[in-house]
Amino acid sequence: MAEFLSSEWISALNEAAVSHSGLKEISLTTEITLGYRITDGPSWGLTVNKGKVSVYSGTDDAENVWFTTNRSTALKIANGTEDPLEAIIAGKLEIGGDPRVLVEQHDLFKGLGDVFASCRPD
Repeated sequence: MAEFLSSEWISALNEAAVSHSGLKEISLTTEITLGYRITDGPSWGLTVNKGKVSVYSGTDDAENVWFTTNRSTALKIANGTEDPLEAIIAGKLEIGGDPRVLVEQHDLFKGLGDVFASCRPD
């Protein structure tokens, strides 16, 4: 697996997202852009819209919701050793934008499973 947060890792996320049939299916009726902003590393985002799915490097003004944290916390969340909700409660992960979008889309995304399982850092 590519190094966490490297451009190769972000490309692997994109490949996983684009090839995921369930994610592509919900993109036909769902429009959302999520950002993952790493304070001491590269940021990336996920766009689901009009039959297209993509993961991109950097940030985008169109992000509906974004998460901000440091590299260490992001790695723990990505490899499953830190629960995102607990990170929010502890002040290690912040949410920006309109979190109601996540609530509205919760059932759709929950049904997808782990889209990025193949990209989980070691």
